[in-house]
Parts: sequence; structure tokens; C-alpha cells
Amino acid sequence: MRQYQQITLNDRGTEKTFFIQEMSALQAQRFLIKGLSILAQCGILNQQIDPNNLGDAAGALSGALFDAPLSNVGAVDPGRIDELVSELLGCCSYIADGQKFELNSESRINTYIEDLKTLFELEKTAFTMTFNFLPDAMKSENPAKPRKEAKTLTMKA
Repeated sequence: MRQYQQITLNDRGTEKTFFIQEMSALQAQRFLIKGLSILAQCGILNQQIDPNNLGDAAGALSGALFDAPLSNVGAVDPGRIDELVSELLGCCSYIADGQKFELNSESRINTYIEDLKTLFELEKTAFTMTFNFLPDAMKSENPAKPRKEAKTLTMKA
């Protein structure tokens, strides 16, 4: 069973609840391959990755997506990164009045999320939950840890 969690984030002064579910194994594999391919084509992926260590591959992608220096921004086609971001947000739903609203379109994202920090936190949580085999040092940077059952965490974004 895929992991999921419910988190509460402060989105410009409003507490909002989100449901995040990890990607399926096949979707995660495709995401990882697509992401590493983008980085390699842009010349950003400059480290050797052990093909037998998925943690290395996911760690390289995590670093590029969430910790990369701004100098790399010009090397990547925004449309290609947008594909990855859309996949991450596809793991997320906004919860209001007991209903889930999937964040699977630009219109829904713009309707339910106002703050860039909220968007970033959802993306990072979806990534960390899916690639939960990352080294502990990388996971500790994300205060929203994966959980097997729904829990509510309160964080300020």
C-alpha cells in the first residue's frame, strides 16, 4: 500500500489541509528517469551515479530540484521542469469541507494555493515521500516525514 499523509500548511495566513500520496512504483521510476535525463542533457548532472543505488539517483535529482544554485536555472528548459513539478503536484490534493480537490491542473493549483512557499513544501513533501529511501540527512531537511497512516502535522510555510 502506498504511503500517504495529511498535512496542514499556513498559506498566507490561512491554515489549509492537504492530502499527499506517494507515486506508484512505475510512476516513480519514470519520474526518476525523466528527471535524471533532463539533468544530464542540460549538463547539470555532473556526478557518477551507481546504477545499483537508487538513493544516489534520487539524491542527485533532489539536489537539483530543491537545492540547486540559481546559476543552473538558465541551463534547464522550464517546460521540462514543469513536467516534473506537475507530477509531484499530481500526488497532492487540497481538502476543504471534507472533500478532496486534486491539484492536477494549473487552474486548481491557482485556485487553492496562494503562497509559493506552500507550493514548494507540497512538491518537496511529495518527492521525499515517494523517494523515502534517500539518505537520512536529506530526509531531515523536510519537516514533513512520510507516515503510513493519515496524521495531521502543522507547519508554517
